[in-house]
Amino acid sequence: AVSPITARHIGIKTLGIGRATLEETIDIYGVVQALPENQEEITARIDAQVSKVHVRLGQVVKKGDLLVTLSRADGTQIPMKLEFLASGIVTELTGVSGRWAQAGKVLAHIVDYSAVQVEGELPESLITRLEKMNPKKVRIRIPSDKSYLSVGAFRSLAPELDPVKRTAHIIIDAKNPDGFLR
Repeated sequence: AVSPITARHIGIKTLGIGRATLEETIDIYGVVQALPENQEEITARIDAQVSKVHVRLGQVVKKGDLLVTLSRADGTQIPMKLEFLASGIVTELTGVSGRWAQAGKVLAHIVDYSAVQVEGELPESLITRLEKMNPKKVRIRIPSDKSYLSVGAFRSLAPELDPVKRTAHIIIDAKNPDGFLR
């Protein structure tokens, strides 16, 4: 046994021990995408001229906001508003003032990033480890920042492997309240 004086003199430090749950980690790289149900396309319902675009690319919009105004050949104005999403970001804007839009043409694409999905590929060798993990929660980070940005859960793991890459497609759902994941 080493005396406390000797331990201090040679730099030995002691720590108390306790019980803790060890986490198993699996690194998976993936692509962040908006959930399909968190996207809205604003489309021309009839052939009409785009008389005014009321938003800019990257702008945050809320339900009921006027996005584009169309003008029919008889001069009738048709307001195009955000109808289904509570809020979102204008990620695509193809409507141009003064140009004609055919029925069905997408004029604007709005995305709500408050929740996202991460799609990736899980190597075959890690599938059994993933299946044993309980609960199947994940912490999400970006490679350039080691701090965690979000917590998610596994939605699905493909039942079949890619025959060439020997990987299974995996989808993770994650909350993204600050919108950092895009």
